[in-house]
Amino acid sequence: MRRLAKHLLPPEWKRPLLKLYGWKVVTWPHFLRIGAFSTATVVLEAFGVAMVLPILAFVEAGQNIETLTKTSRLWRALASAFDVVGLQPNLFGLSLIVMILIVLRQIANYFGALEIERRKLAIGEELATRCFHGLLGSRAATIQKTDTGSFTHLIDFQCQAAASIIRSYATLFRMALTFLTYAAVMFATAPLMSLLAVMLVALVVVSLNRYVRIGRALSHEALHERKKVPQFVAERRQAWKVLKLHGTLDLEVAGFRKTIGRFVDATMRLMRVMFRTQLIVSPIMTLFALAMLYVSVIYLSVSLSVITLFVVMILRLTPVAQGLASHRQALANYTASLDHVDEVLKSVRQEKEINTGRRDFDGVDRAITFKDVDFSYGEAEKSALHDLTTVLPAGKVTAIMGPSGAGKSTMSDLLTRLIEPSAGVIQIDDVPLTDFELGSLRRGIAYAPQQPFIFNATVRENVSYANRGASDAEIEDACRKAHASEFIGELPDGYETSLGEDGSRLSGGQRQRLVLARVFLASSKIVILDEPTSALDHESEQHIHTVLREMADSYGLTVIIVAHHLSTVAIADKLIVLRAGRILSEGSAQDLLAKKSWVTEMMSGASGDVADAGEPGGRPSELSSEAG
Repeated sequence: MRRLAKHLLPPEWKRPLLKLYGWKVVTWPHFLRIGAFSTATVVLEAFGVAMVLPILAFVEAGQNIETLTKTSRLWRALASAFDVVGLQPNLFGLSLIVMILIVLRQIANYFGALEIERRKLAIGEELATRCFHGLLGSRAATIQKTDTGSFTHLIDFQCQAAASIIRSYATLFRMALTFLTYAAVMFATAPLMSLLAVMLVALVVVSLNRYVRIGRALSHEALHERKKVPQFVAERRQAWKVLKLHGTLDLEVAGFRKTIGRFVDATMRLMRVMFRTQLIVSPIMTLFALAMLYVSVIYLSVSLSVITLFVVMILRLTPVAQGLASHRQALANYTASLDHVDEVLKSVRQEKEINTGRRDFDGVDRAITFKDVDFSYGEAEKSALHDLTTVLPAGKVTAIMGPSGAGKSTMSDLLTRLIEPSAGVIQIDDVPLTDFELGSLRRGIAYAPQQPFIFNATVRENVSYANRGASDAEIEDACRKAHASEFIGELPDGYETSLGEDGSRLSGGQRQRLVLARVFLASSKIVILDEPTSALDHESEQHIHTVLREMADSYGLTVIIVAHHLSTVAIADKLIVLRAGRILSEGSAQDLLAKKSWVTEMMSGASGDVADAGEPGGRPSELSSEAG
């Protein structure tokens, strides 16, 4: 394939085709099937049009077969063909042949179009799946840099546009084949006229190269501006409350008009270039057909039947020439999307999570240990964690406290290997985290973020997300532990109620309880909870605390709580207090809570620590009010 493309195709066709072939989304059998149907369509059409000549000659000769066979090799062949089937050539038989050729041509075209569309959809599906898997399987920093609008635009539009390039290739192949086939028929009937025709069509195609180059540049510009539209929409959709409460709807509408206006302007410039080619081609081809008719009659003394056939073919080639120009432009448009998809796939390959571990994770027997751990976010001048050394005992509840930006979430992200330490090592029972197979490790850790995420699915599907094989009884038991059964029973369809985007039909406390139920159902050996009761009422909070103690005492699970409430810390066996990425205090939670001096020390200078630590997503601390 590479050798064939290198020698036969122009650069603008060759590069995208080799990318598709290199991705293994198209193979030789795919090309052969599409090529076979396209060839059959063109050949049958050409024969159907070519049959106009013997029909006209038959009428001109007064339907005298003997006269025709004496002067025409074509008619001698036709007469022999009719003799084989035992029929006499007549106008009805000749017309029937044309009709059969047309029907066969339409059948070949139908199956060819289906094959092209099937391959186009398959390529789009494969590219979208690779981008989806690649982006979500890459490092956390890469995912965070990709905004929702860009991600959606890539999957929903650009992968499909890149896949459409196969349709352009198939159309260009069929048009080129049509041109060559018609040219062959024309040369057989009128060599001199055909030579002039081919020279003119070639001149028209070459003259359009300038517009193709301009269109290619405009395609990249239009694609760039189009990408900004879903980015703008996704961001404003997420910030709808801020928009309403600040009364900025009119301002945002103006911003949207400006954003989409730039895309419309870029697209219109591209369309002008595309339509300009059609404006040029059609008049030129029509003028040429009329000029050839005049020259043939006045100077070349060509028969009426040959002139008629020639004019029919020229007129048939007019839309082919137009299509050749427009599909070259379309190829350039789709190439812009193909290049972007290629860039994304190359990037995510480089940013793929490292998973060199081979050991299965089966729980914590003794402790989780952080030894001299450092971590920095991106280009931050100071580390989010500095030489952190601590032990999280197995089968116990450990609470981690500190002001926003102190490094609490960083510790949990390091433990789940969403990020990797820049120095030091984290071990489970003296085994480095990197020795564990990544999927096995994460399946052994249940995590509930402070900002609970609810899928646009039913209650049952949300709770069983991490344990798809759970029974109804297990799901309901997890919901009882999370104090969620009561409100679920009040929903319109109970466990089958669809919760809307991000659980829009639930309150903050209800969302938090569903996420806790998901954690309880996961049956993981380590449980990490980021302020698990921040949105709960006092009764629910006390119930969750009881369940967490039971998980550690009765089931031997290792529970880690990122806490802001002193009431949550009270259930912990061990308390680790962070400030500016360092351990300020650690020890028995009961002992530390008896000495409130550490609270004042932790909060002193906290605002400066937040700026220095560089931990993203810091949250306002509630310790100040509780410590009083």
